[in-house]
Amino acid sequence: MYKVLILIGASLTTAGCKGEKSGATPGPGSAPTPATPAAPMTCVFVGDVKSACLDTAAVAKWPRVDSLVPPESRRMGTWKTISVQTTTGRGADLNQPADVYPDMVLAFFPGSDGNPALGMFDLVELANHGRPKWQQPGVREIHIMAATGGGRGENEDGRGPADPAALSLKFTNAGKASELTGPALLALAREAQPGDDGEAKGWALLTLLKAGNVPLPTEKPGKRYLLTDAAGMNLTLEPSDFSETSVPFVKLNKQGALRFWVFKKKGEGWTKGADLRGLTSVQVLN
Repeated sequence: MYKVLILIGASLTTAGCKGEKSGATPGPGSAPTPATPAAPMTCVFVGDVKSACLDTAAVAKWPRVDSLVPPESRRMGTWKTISVQTTTGRGADLNQPADVYPDMVLAFFPGSDGNPALGMFDLVELANHGRPKWQQPGVREIHIMAATGGGRGENEDGRGPADPAALSLKFTNAGKASELTGPALLALAREAQPGDDGEAKGWALLTLLKAGNVPLPTEKPGKRYLLTDAAGMNLTLEPSDFSETSVPFVKLNKQGALRFWVFKKKGEGWTKGADLRGLTSVQVLN
């Protein structure tokens, strides 16, 4: 009988050791296993209705807020107030974001403290993971309060934004084709839109023609250019459209497309004309 009791006791002791290694509940006097800390999360509400929650991996993709809400709530022009809750309490509310930052978009990005941050970005800065114009660190949730009526946001189609990295601007010259892809385009230095104070930036068409290895009108006098957008609309530029008082200009819009205008100098100011909403190709005409 004595030998049997010893064998049973040895068997229990071994089982207890195996249980501790496999994560079993520690016995009396053992140190508790530390809990795994929860990953930082941030949630988006439209009013008080939750639309999305993002973990660290999702925030690392720098998502736009308008891509996280239902289609009927994507028009930033209707956003009256963005109420912010942070890891330490109430954050700074953002009022009338589309009016205060008309050429920018709201997006999440990884903060320096490891928590999700919120920022208003120039479109190219966002695509290049650059610096926001306005930011709020340590964001836990935001509530979008939208205005109703009044015609706000009527110029926005409510579709989700396209990825600027997927852009492609094609060029054709004397039967030879070339292409300016999104990353190459976004790496080009921009300039202020004609007549603007510097906040609205884009590219003179001359800059894009040069980057696409296309003859410039200054190099080949008399050249004309046929521009086409995503909807199949065409526009022909004459040599006279390129001058100190006439500037063909391209800007990345909020939908991630290349918006084209010809800016004309009128007195002390500039006016927009010759509009294409999503430039996709340029053909050099003989």
